[in-house]
Amino acid sequence: AYHLLVDALNLFKRIDNKKAIGVACNNLGNTLLFIYREMRDERVPEKYGLDVDEVVKKGVSCFHAAIKLGEAAYDEFYNSEGWTPNCLDFMQHLSNRYFNRAMFLLTAKDAHEKPDEIEKMGMRDLEIARDMDLEVIVYGEDIGWNRG
Repeated sequence: AYHLLVDALNLFKRIDNKKAIGVACNNLGNTLLFIYREMRDERVPEKYGLDVDEVVKKGVSCFHAAIKLGEAAYDEFYNSEGWTPNCLDFMQHLSNRYFNRAMFLLTAKDAHEKPDEIEKMGMRDLEIARDMDLEVIVYGEDIGWNRG
């Protein structure tokens, strides 16, 4: 899965499909979390041609890109539509990216050169995801939106 996602990401970059790049980066980050957990549980220094340091650096980078692209797209979306059900769906997807990065950071923090900083970032991402989810609920109720 890792190599297929890398190939897909490269394709999306070549055609400059920012939405697909963001989705691929988020999925690649999730895949790297799984790889990290496999390496940790199996106590192996390398898997799929990656060492632990590469997995952590690539994972952090993938989630950073996914969130950065998601935030830019969300801002553009909100500016054109305002609080609509589509906008709230979009915000919920962005919240999920923050949550995914938090899980990655908190799981892999001990393999990073600055574990305390990474833990703080992970906890901050959880707060952001929670706050965004609460906004979705409040604004959703205001406009009659329900994920039901």
